[in-house]
Amino acid sequence: MKETELYAPVKALFEGLGYDVKGEVAHVDVVAIKEEEFILIELKTSFSLKLLLQATQRQKLGQNVYVALPAPKARRRYSKGFKEYEHILRRLELGLILVHFDKEPIQAEIVFEPKIYERRVILNRHARQRRELLKEAEGRLKDYNVGGGNAQLITVYKQNALLIAAFMDPEEPMRAYKLRDLSGIKNADRILRSNHYSWFVKVDRGTYVLSKTFAEEAEEFQDLIAELKALRLKQLQALEGEN
Repeated sequence: MKETELYAPVKALFEGLGYDVKGEVAHVDVVAIKEEEFILIELKTSFSLKLLLQATQRQKLGQNVYVALPAPKARRRYSKGFKEYEHILRRLELGLILVHFDKEPIQAEIVFEPKIYERRVILNRHARQRRELLKEAEGRLKDYNVGGGNAQLITVYKQNALLIAAFMDPEEPMRAYKLRDLSGIKNADRILRSNHYSWFVKVDRGTYVLSKTFAEEAEEFQDLIAELKALRLKQLQALEGEN
């Protein structure tokens, strides 16, 4: 596909809205004018950095800048990846036009217009995610992960589960309240009940032992378990000193 194939349907769209449309004006792919308003449009066959660079350069000439792309198939259109493309365009205050080549006649549609990006509104909309992020960051006792990698992440939940396990006897059952006091994990009973990693076995009401699964996986976390336990014992010693 060539960029020129996008021109006719985009031209028809804006002419239908009452604009006078011209192609290739001073290196701008499409210019649409109606009275005091004018629109600049960049045509591209795919989303790319070059498209963003050209479109943002056009914003030096006018406020109303669109990018026009071939409409992807339905599955791609509503995918996470395409939504992220849309977010970038909105963030850059660019409009989006999609050209549907699967329709007869070929049609162009305005998906959204260029408008000021209300960052405060977006931040308020994602307040819960922000709180969760801060809670996760602040809840980690140390930095156990390497930025840029996702394999075997030590989350606050896994950290706390390991800390609880660190104070459990491999064979002797222990009460949840005792493990809560030793580990300092306030929701220790919930972690024991949910047993997300299958590390705990309930043998009586509020009473648990370590599972065979934990015994098999413990070696992988041996150093971390020792470090977490040492940190907690240091905290307990400090508390005893205060008392």
